[in-house]
Amino acid sequence: MATIQNETLSNVQEQRDTIQFLGLRPSDKILIMRNDEGSFVLELAKEGNEIDLVDSREEVLTALKETLVERKVANVETQMEDLEHLSFPDNTFDVVIARASLRHFNDPERGLMEIHRVLKEYGKLLLYEMSFPASLKSLFESLSFIVRGEHAYYWNYNEILALLRETGFRAKLIRPSEYKSNNFTRRITDPKLLESVREMLLNLDDEAKQQLRFEIVDNTCVMWYETYDILATKL
Repeated sequence: MATIQNETLSNVQEQRDTIQFLGLRPSDKILIMRNDEGSFVLELAKEGNEIDLVDSREEVLTALKETLVERKVANVETQMEDLEHLSFPDNTFDVVIARASLRHFNDPERGLMEIHRVLKEYGKLLLYEMSFPASLKSLFESLSFIVRGEHAYYWNYNEILALLRETGFRAKLIRPSEYKSNNFTRRITDPKLLESVREMLLNLDDEAKQQLRFEIVDNTCVMWYETYDILATKL
């Protein structure tokens, strides 16, 4: 049976703030790309909009489908998609939400061009990404492969803004916020893996240590760092 991990009140409030910030109209059609926060989908579904959720990972979609059925959510459709070659027609969506997904694209520029294609004119794109100095970028890229078994590229937000402009968006940084990482807040049962993560964290340089706070307790690694909301409009 699918379950959604309990959210802290601060995370729920952050989700509500994000939804309110979007200023959705009842007629807005929404696309969510590569979702790792089932609770955010449930919050967004309460607005009543028509929502399509796409992901390239079958196990994620299967779990989410079970949850949607359990919660009797009828306005969210899920489907497997190649995120860089979407099957939707041009000018389909009013809003695209990509929370912590851009980093997993094999070709981020191609992925943004696809988002641009399926958005209506002046449609909105909301990105939710982390911004690190070079020392932390390499750390998190290594951790993503070790812990999740997949490649990820961690951006500096100026890089994201530049790429958005190059792919036909007008973009602005909305707000930084403290965020407890879902990517690396997890129980690590393999002692060798836990020791590798611990060694990487303890060997951070001084600049990186000022940007990152972490704890390792009872085989669980928890990290805190800033993330950024970026709102882009299709031109």
